[in-house]
Amino acid sequence: MAGGRAAFFPQAAPGRPECDRISSALSPQGRSGGTPAETAVFYPLFVYRTDGAEYRWSVLSLINRQGPESTAVGPGDASNRGLDVWPVYFSRDTRSPDTSYHALFPIFGTVKYRFYVDRSTWVLFPLYCTRRTRGRS
Repeated sequence: MAGGRAAFFPQAAPGRPECDRISSALSPQGRSGGTPAETAVFYPLFVYRTDGAEYRWSVLSLINRQGPESTAVGPGDASNRGLDVWPVYFSRDTRSPDTSYHALFPIFGTVKYRFYVDRSTWVLFPLYCTRRTRGRS
C-alpha cells in the first residue's frame, strides 16, 4: 500500500522543504531535488526553474522572466535578464547594446535574435516594419 501511495504523494527527501514536496505532488513537472530544480504550482499556471546560476519563471507561458540567481552584478558580468508579456512587451538586457532590446508591440520596438530573424524593428506596426535575417533585409 505504501508503494502505491508514494506514486501520488512523494515523500520528502532529507533537507528538502515541505513546499517542494507538495508542489511535486501537484505538478507533473516537479523534481526530486538537486540542481537544476523546478517548482510548479498547478502547472502550467506558475512555473519556477533554476539551475543555480540563472532563474526563470512563467505565468501561463504569457508572462516570462529570466535573470541571474545572484543579485550581485559586476561590471564585466554577461548576465542575461529578460521580461516578456505576450504579445505586447519584450525586453532583454545582456549588458551589450548589440544584443539588448526593449519593444512595446505594436507601438515601437526593436527585437534582436528572436522570432527567427536577426533584427526586427517596427513603429506603429504595420505602418513601418523592417527585419533582417542573416545579414539580409
